[in-house]
Amino acid sequence: MDGDWGWNLNGNLAYLPESKRDVVQKYLDDFQDKEQEFYASIQGAWDADARAGQKRLEQEKMDGLAQILSPQELREYALRNSQMASQVQSEIRGVDLTRAQYEALFDIRSKYGDSIYNYGDAGNDADAMKQIEQNKKDLQADIASAVGADKAQQLERSQDYSYQQLNSLAKRNGLPADTAAKVYDFKGAAEAAVKDLQANTDLTPEQRQAALAQIRTETEQAVKTAFGSDKIYKRYVNNGGWWLNNLASAPPTQN
Repeated sequence: MDGDWGWNLNGNLAYLPESKRDVVQKYLDDFQDKEQEFYASIQGAWDADARAGQKRLEQEKMDGLAQILSPQELREYALRNSQMASQVQSEIRGVDLTRAQYEALFDIRSKYGDSIYNYGDAGNDADAMKQIEQNKKDLQADIASAVGADKAQQLERSQDYSYQQLNSLAKRNGLPADTAAKVYDFKGAAEAAVKDLQANTDLTPEQRQAALAQIRTETEQAVKTAFGSDKIYKRYVNNGGWWLNNLASAPPTQN
C-alpha cells in the first residue's frame, strides 16, 4: 500500500469523526452478540444456507451503520472493516497497491462475491461448474483492466499457496525481493513445457522421457541459481518444491 491510511481489521475506528466513534463502537459491540448467535446456530456448517444467512447479517450491519454514518463514512468503513475488506486484504498479502487500486479491487470483488467459489453448491451440474469458471475468468479480466496486467499477475500468484511458501522461504533467508517471483515463473514455464510434451503424439516414449529429463535438469539448475545456495534449494525441495520431482524421473547420477 502507498502510505499509511489505516488498513485495519481490528476495530480501530480512528478514521471516523471523533463524535461518531463511540456510537459506532457501541453499535458494533451490540451487533457482535447477534453475530455470535448466528455462528453458534450454524454449528460449523458452511453450506449455501449459512452463506446466505451471513450475507443477510452483514447487510443488516451495514444498514444499521448507514443510520449513523454519512455515505462517505460508510464507504470508508466498508473499505477497511467490512467482511469483504477482510477477505480482500487476506487475498492481497505481499502485494503493493495504491489506494485507488485497492478501491478498484474491492469493488470488483464485491461485484463477483462468492460466485467464483462454492463448487460444492454446483454439485454435478456441468453448467453451474462452467459458470463458476467463467466468473473466475471475467474477474481476472476485470482486475487486469483496473490495475494492469503485471499487478493482476502479482495478485493472482499471491493467492497461490506454493508462491506463499516460496515468498516465506525467500524472506527467511534474506534473498532478493524478486527471488520468489523468479522461481514461481520457472515453475509455470516448466509445467507448461511438460504439458505440451505430454500432448505431443509425434514423440516416442524414449524421446518424451529424454525431453522431460532435460526440462527437469534445466529447471533445477535455474532454481538453484535463483536461490544461490544448495542448502536453501534442498530445503525448498523438501518443503514446497515437490513440483520439481513431478517434472520427470530424476536423471541418472553420473559416475
